[in-house]
Amino acid sequence: MRRWQTRCAKKAFVRQPAFLGDAPLRRPCASTRPALLDDEGGKDYNPSQKGDFEGWRRTVERRLLTLGHSPDPDDAFMFYALTHRRIETGPYEFRHLLEDIETLNRRALRGELEVSAVSLHACAYLADRYALLRCGASVGRGYGPLVVARREMSREELRRARLGVPGTLTTAFLLARLWLGEFQEVVLPFDGIPEAVRRGEVEAGL
Repeated sequence: MRRWQTRCAKKAFVRQPAFLGDAPLRRPCASTRPALLDDEGGKDYNPSQKGDFEGWRRTVERRLLTLGHSPDPDDAFMFYALTHRRIETGPYEFRHLLEDIETLNRRALRGELEVSAVSLHACAYLADRYALLRCGASVGRGYGPLVVARREMSREELRRARLGVPGTLTTAFLLARLWLGEFQEVVLPFDGIPEAVRRGEVEAGL
């Protein structure tokens, strides 16, 4: 098993400017929120002070946006509050779409998702239709993709082998190309790569 040491971002979130406007997404300030009635005294109040985001939602027109992200633990952690309505989302409602990262890369290339997680590698191909968000990126420090095989293999052997990869737009694939150069990739579902190596369908897997 070979491990590469890397210090690079592997994933980011992008949005379509046509759907959300060209201005950066910001939390609505108190002066832009509609007045709400306090249950206790009938006075206007700021919902963020009491956590009553449901009241805020009822006062504005909602807009449904599809948000694509992976079922990985880091994304599950990041989106827990949004999924369970624990934070204010202004005029937006989100439909969560859970897919593996290469599927999200391809759907973003087709412009199917308003907001989505994508590989950093894919960002280069999406710059003309998506804007990079300032939050949600995953950054790896001191670790990288793993190459797994049934036996020890040299770099030269890996270049000649069939190498199972999770997609040609993934950051892992980009790093493999930078390290190995040209090789014979076989695109497989990321969670099926170890089993494909075990069965001998590919000599090694990324």
